[in-house]
Order: sequence, then structure tokens, then C-alpha cells
Amino acid sequence: MRFSLRLKALDKNVDLDYRRKFLSMFKTALSDYDSDIFDKYYHEKDPIRKQMTFSPYFRNSKIKDGKLLLNNDDFILNLSVYENEMGIHFYNSLLNMKNKEFRDLFQIEKISLQREKKFRNEVIFKTKSPIIAKEHNRETNKDSYYSFEDDKFIEVLKNNLYNNMRDCFEWDVRDDIDKLEIEILSAKKIVVKNYGITIPCTLGQFRLKGENYLLDYFYKAGFSAKSSQGFGYVDVE
Repeated sequence: MRFSLRLKALDKNVDLDYRRKFLSMFKTALSDYDSDIFDKYYHEKDPIRKQMTFSPYFRNSKIKDGKLLLNNDDFILNLSVYENEMGIHFYNSLLNMKNKEFRDLFQIEKISLQREKKFRNEVIFKTKSPIIAKEHNRETNKDSYYSFEDDKFIEVLKNNLYNNMRDCFEWDVRDDIDKLEIEILSAKKIVVKNYGITIPCTLGQFRLKGENYLLDYFYKAGFSAKSSQGFGYVDVE
């Protein structure tokens, strides 16, 4: 389920670590909407994996003095949720917040459902939010991040995708992930800030060939590590 929100910025100077603000808005919306539904998706410091992603579009914005400076009062936030039930809860809870100010940051002016695109076993994705490829070292408890320039990028990304979806199906998806063909058609490296950490990421176009349930999942839930934090939102070319 995919939908877009038109938001009004109450301050045109936006913190570059803005994704956490949207996550806070989602939590507030669900909490105000239904406490039981909130507990279903956010509980005990948020250990519950959510099959979703999002991507803001700040039209004609620029970075100045460590802030994102908006040229317009309004901007778009695209949200995609894999499971329809969860999507309906997010949609209804955010609709309930319409025209209410959120922490002097922004307010929702409009919510629109988007038509999902169809494909079969092969697709070209264009990123609308950056892709993170993250490798965790259990011995040192440290994370390493890779962009498309690194040899391990595809390998690490596949491991991230497997971890994202391994509990989502009744069968083991590891073999299908291993067989998945990922071709980088165009790409560039960018650096983003997320929860105070500076992370190298990748934007670009990718051709994927594989089982269609995998491609459908990536399209709806994100094609990245940390997808539920606003990474790996893709559209079909």
C-alpha cells in the first residue's frame, strides 16, 4: 500500500537528520489513534521490524549552514507499506492528524493513495531515498557501511534484504535472495545523517531479475537496510 502526504513546513530550516522526525510523527499518530495498534508495531524501544519505507521530496531545496533550506512551504512525503492491514492503520492514523501541527515542525494537509505498479520477475528500480548496505561485526559490535563503489556492496545488500524479510514468509528465502540478479545501471554515492550517524549511501537505477515475490517486497517495503527508517524507497522505471 502506497500513499503520499502533502505537508506544510512550519519552519523552512530543516534538520538534516530529518527522518527521525517523520518516525516520531508516525508513532504519535498511531498512539493517538489506537494504543493497542501502537503497541503492535512499537513496543519496548521499538524492536519490532516494520515492513515499510518512506521518502520525502523537498522541491527546490538546498543545504546551507548545516540545515536543509526549503524554498517552498509545502513538501511531499511518500510512504509505502508491505502489508495492507498495517498500511490501513498508518493511513487512518495519519488522516486523523490532518491539519494538526506536529511539534512546530509541519502539519499534514492532504493524503492521497497511489496506484501500485505491476511487473513480473524483472524490473528496473529508481531510488527515491538512499540505499544503505550495512555489515555488523558481532565481535566488535560495530557497523560498516558500503556504497556501490565497494566490492562488497551487492553481497552486503543481499544480506540486509534477507534479514529484512526472513520472518515475513513461511519458507526460507535465502536461496532466492542468493539467485537474485542485481545490475547497477547508474549510481552515485551520497552521505546522509541518521540518528546522529553519518552514513555513506547509494542512489541510482538498478535492474533486478528474480522471484517476483522478492521484487514485490522490495517495491513495497524498501530495498535497503534500515528501510523502515526511510531508506530504499524505490519506484518502477
